[in-house]
Amino acid sequence: MRLKLKKTIEIGVFTGYSLFLTALTIPEDGQARVDHKINFIESEALSVLDQLLKDSENEVNFDYAFMDADKDNYCNYMRG
Repeated sequence: MRLKLKKTIEIGVFTGYSLFLTALTIPEDGQARVDHKINFIESEALSVLDQLLKDSENEVNFDYAFMDADKDNYCNYMRG
């Protein structure tokens, strides 16, 4: 079964393996190659989420979200 994900977000990363696997599932019409599918941002998740949601390109929902960050803020990430 192949998922038809075009827009995904991962909050929290350790080695990046789940991010890499997610990028492999995004079809070529989502974006070009795997290395061009990833916009890696290293920062505090809540402040970055606020900035991402202010961007008009992110007004639509994400097809897939993977959270593996600090568990205490999960509810805050979902409210974003």
